[in-house]
Amino acid sequence: MEQSSKELQLHVDGILAFSKQVEERHKFAKEKEKKLQEMEEKIKESANKAKNKIKFDVGGETFTVSKEALLREEGSYFYHMLASDQFKPDEDGE
Repeated sequence: MEQSSKELQLHVDGILAFSKQVEERHKFAKEKEKKLQEMEEKIKESANKAKNKIKFDVGGETFTVSKEALLREEGSYFYHMLASDQFKPDEDGE
């Protein structure tokens, strides 16, 4: 009887340890989700401030592109550039 009680306690301890790991991962996922939502809001806010047409001066040559084209690929350089506080186009979109 004592043997089965010890085995049962080992299983209970294992389940409790697993439950703790699940709770920690859930907490981590929630924190990451919150940061992503904050980043998405920041991207939307910055993108809304940008003009519909954005001009780039590349080596003295001017290129004009739509804001929608820059936001088309989530995770791209330009997508994140629009979210950053460093991107401040003037009234002409430059």
